[in-house]
Amino acid sequence: MKWDELLGRFSRSSVFQSKAWLDYLALAWGAETQLLGIYGKGGLAGCLPLLSKKMWGMRLLGSPLRGWGVPHMGPAYDAALSPGAVGAAMAEYLKGLRYSYFEMKTLGQTVDLQQWGFRRRSLVNFTVDLRHGPDRVWQRFKGRARTSIRKAAKGGVCVRLERGLGFLEWYYPMVKDTFRRKGAKSNESRERLRAACALLEAASQRLALSAWLDGVPVAGAILVYGKREMAYWSGASEPRFNWACANSAIQWEAIQRACRLGLERYSMGGGRPDSGAGMFKISFGAEVEELQLWSQAKNGLLSGAVRLYERVNTWRRGR
Repeated sequence: MKWDELLGRFSRSSVFQSKAWLDYLALAWGAETQLLGIYGKGGLAGCLPLLSKKMWGMRLLGSPLRGWGVPHMGPAYDAALSPGAVGAAMAEYLKGLRYSYFEMKTLGQTVDLQQWGFRRRSLVNFTVDLRHGPDRVWQRFKGRARTSIRKAAKGGVCVRLERGLGFLEWYYPMVKDTFRRKGAKSNESRERLRAACALLEAASQRLALSAWLDGVPVAGAILVYGKREMAYWSGASEPRFNWACANSAIQWEAIQRACRLGLERYSMGGGRPDSGAGMFKISFGAEVEELQLWSQAKNGLLSGAVRLYERVNTWRRGR
């Protein structure tokens, strides 16, 4: 059975566990992939993509590792299995491996590794429920989102579907500038972004949208989708055109397309609920759900370095 067919058997699966994503991570980050089975009393009951990479003389394991542009991964499994049972199976398997650091980010409480000495941090993801169609989704929008969408339409913003890779010529510089304004640096090089778009488009898992005003691209977004979920993966805009509300127009177009594909949920990514980005997402009817970040460092020096990295990132996001 092919990997994606196996994933489709489990309700707790995501596009970020798909073969196209794993191929991208192997190509872009030099990661080695292990495709693991999780077995229950009745046989195969789940699966786990696990990636490994050697850096600075250490072996790092991740599903995924931070900095790789993957919002979440972890295991997919039958609803009959409990998070504790999945955690026990994973802990038993990891005992037989030699590694310096392990990390995994899961959507919701899908795994419990705490009793085996793994550290847990809670993060946030924003998700829009699409199961009742676009009209119901629109009704759940707050006034801010509706006003912005109408303003974009009235101002002449046109949202287009981008096919192929040509849009990256203007989109990638826009991404770099967006990160620069935030005082950050994108981990996605032009080559990595091109590789991701090519692999995901070939697998029919990529949607690229652009917003244009007076013949000029003013915003863009790359979205990915599987059988149940569409996720906002990358986005950028020109700040001098913020008044045109092009990002709101793109979000609404993405939600409508996800509904037409029969998807159940639209993931808008993470952030703090009280931040500007968080309030923007909530205005689209997004609900807050938990991401769990599990980690284990095999020595104190590495553990301290990870905690310092987390504190610096928290400070930068809070500026």
